[in-house]
Parts: sequence; structure tokens; C-alpha cells
Amino acid sequence: MNISHLNLHSLRSLQELNLSNNPISIISQKDFENFDGFSLRTLSIHTLSQCNKLEKDAFKSLPNLKQLDAYGYPKLGYLDINGLLQKLPSIEYINIETKDDDIGSDQLNSILHPRLKELGISGSRLKSISSGAFSSLKGDFVRINLINTSLSTLPPTLFFGVPRSSKIELDVSGNKLSTLNPQFLSFLDDRRGDLKVLGLEKNPIMCDCGARGLRRWLFINMTNVKCWGPDYLAGKYLLELGDSELTCDSPRTSSSTSKTNPSSIVTPKYQPSSLEPEIIWSIASTEKIKPKPKTKPPLMGQFALNNEDTLIISIVGGVIAFITILIIIICIIRLRMPSQQFKHGMEATPMGQIMRPTSSCACSVKGMPPLYSLPPSYATLPYKTQGVPSVASLRPSNYSTLGRIPYQTTQPYLVPTDEKMYR
Repeated sequence: MNISHLNLHSLRSLQELNLSNNPISIISQKDFENFDGFSLRTLSIHTLSQCNKLEKDAFKSLPNLKQLDAYGYPKLGYLDINGLLQKLPSIEYINIETKDDDIGSDQLNSILHPRLKELGISGSRLKSISSGAFSSLKGDFVRINLINTSLSTLPPTLFFGVPRSSKIELDVSGNKLSTLNPQFLSFLDDRRGDLKVLGLEKNPIMCDCGARGLRRWLFINMTNVKCWGPDYLAGKYLLELGDSELTCDSPRTSSSTSKTNPSSIVTPKYQPSSLEPEIIWSIASTEKIKPKPKTKPPLMGQFALNNEDTLIISIVGGVIAFITILIIIICIIRLRMPSQQFKHGMEATPMGQIMRPTSSCACSVKGMPPLYSLPPSYATLPYKTQGVPSVASLRPSNYSTLGRIPYQTTQPYLVPTDEKMYR
């Protein structure tokens, strides 16, 4: 059906539009200006074999778009995913093709909002993905499709920071994953109830020494993963192999095989009619399985601490160190405080204890009022410390005027007014 000459000026009530599998070469910003951006909810523009240009502002006039399928552009050389996704604030389901070989940690932050339910990324050029690329996920349930890419490994901290309340379903079909590293497997085991991996059987799994940890994890989670290599294990289920068979050494050959012509050596993979390989493998498996029948795989929950536990331990240790330093500082300040003898004010010292007469005078003189002595630290002028104050230093200062004898330079005496007082 040809609709090229239809006079369509405005489509105000259109909610779903599918332009897939058409010879469209350019998608620009003006192409969707006649559509009511507030009504269109679903847009499918995938499998456009002739498309060679897709502007980043092409969906600027569609702020309420909920679902977008934009992939399958073999002639498109570059696609600004970050600029394209920033114009989709309400997107919930998106499947998009990338033309980059790497996805940065902040490239997807604009759409990782709580309303996102499905995110699909494809593209044969994609070879790596940064750690924490999905750390901003906040939805209750999100399905992530990393399909048909050239990814050969997944970083251990791919979902670091994602709250445990978020349920994630990860599909890795059609990639080049040869195995999953132990750190990522440990994270999967820690988030066993929150993170689920699918499509691992559609990857070229290498059954060598690096697949031992993967085999233990598959024992609990998957059972249909087959070996892609090496050749003598191709097509076998990974769970059926023992650790002794998962080796990085070259396969052993018999003495008769080593003497024959190399051109006549054929692997068991290409001789299904011969019974010799089956007999050899059955004998080897019987001898090796007998001492360890159905060994229980180690629980993945006993792996090393993950990054979250390390962060919590670091914070607690820092708080304890801070409190310890604070207590030490307080103790040092308390030790340097002045003695408690000057905290209770002035102490009364009777004059009789400070100034004791040296002569034996039997005079009937009334006792003098007590003299209050002040410690040196109560002086208003700077005081020069001279050790322990003596009795002489506690006496009041001597004053004299006009050459007279200074006051109290001698022992106190009484001048009688009448000589009869001594009789």
C-alpha cells in the first residue's frame, strides 16, 4: 500500500505509530512536528536498512512517549544515545542500538528513573560496558536486555549501588561471553533473590579452568549451558564435567596417536560412528568419578565480602578511630589543667602563723585579726615563678616615706602609756 501522497497535516489522536521495515534514509526533528506529542505513546522505527542519519533531537516533540524501538540500522555510522535519551523524560520501554564500542557510566542516567521497566541495548560494535553503568536504577522491577553485542565480559560492579528493593532481570543472549568472572558470580550470589541472569546458554562458553566457578554457580541457577570449546568438550553440558576435566592444559594423547601422521589425527568430534572415543571417555569418567560421587558444590554465600560490606566496615572503622582520637585529646587537656588548690578561692592564714615573734614577750596584747594571703597567681601584674613561696614572700610589701623606717621591718611591739602597766 502506497501512502506517499496522502495529505496528512495533523494527527492529534494518534497513540501508536509503526514505521519499521521501510526504506527511510533520514529521521530528523521535523518528521514528528505534525504529531501531537502529548498523545503519541508508542513509536517503532526498527529494521530500517536504508537509514543513514538519525538526529538526536528527532524525538524532541514527543515528551510523553512511553515506548520506543529504534534498532536495526546497518548503514548508520553514529548515533548520539545520550543526546537522544535526554529528550525522552517519560520513557518506560526502550530498545535501542548503539554504534559505540563502550557505554559510559553516565551515558544512561537520563532514563534510569523509577518509571523505567525495560531497557534493551544492542549493537555488534559494543565491546565493553563501564562499571556502575546501571547504578542509578531505582525501579521496583527492571528488565535489561544486553543482546547481540560483542561483550566478552561483565564488570563485577555493573549493578553496584542499585538498591536491594529493585528486582532486576538481565538477558545476555547473543553476546561473546566465554565465562563470568568470580567477582561477578559472588555479586550474583549475594543478590540471588533480586538479580536473575538469562540467556547465558546462547554464548560461546569455554569449558576450561576459568569455568570452574561458573559450573558451581550453574548447579544452583542453570542446567542447560553447553560448552562451545575446546573442541574435545564442545556440545557437552558444563554441569556434567568435573574440575579435573576443566583444565587449561592441552588434552592428552595416546602413544599410538603420537606415532601416526599428523594429517590423519581426527578429534572425536568428527567421528561419531567410532566407538573408541566413547570407550576411552567412559573409562576415564568411571575412574575419576568413583572417589568423589556427586560432590556438593560450595555455597556461593560463603564468598568474600562484596564492595558494600567493605564500604560499611570502612565507615565503622573511621567512626571508631575518630572517637578514640577525641578521647585522647580530652585526656591531654585534663592533664594540663592547673592544680585544684586555686579553684576554691582565697584561704585565710592567721597572722600568728605567718609572723611569729622571736622574742619572749609577756605583753598582754590583744590578738591581731587574721591576715589573708593570696597566692602569686592572683596578682594583676605578671608574676615570675620562683618555686615554692616562703613565709617571707607571703608577707605584705613594706612601704616607707621620707626616709622613715619601713613599716613592719622589725618585730611588732607595744609602747605602754603608763609604766605601771609592767609592775
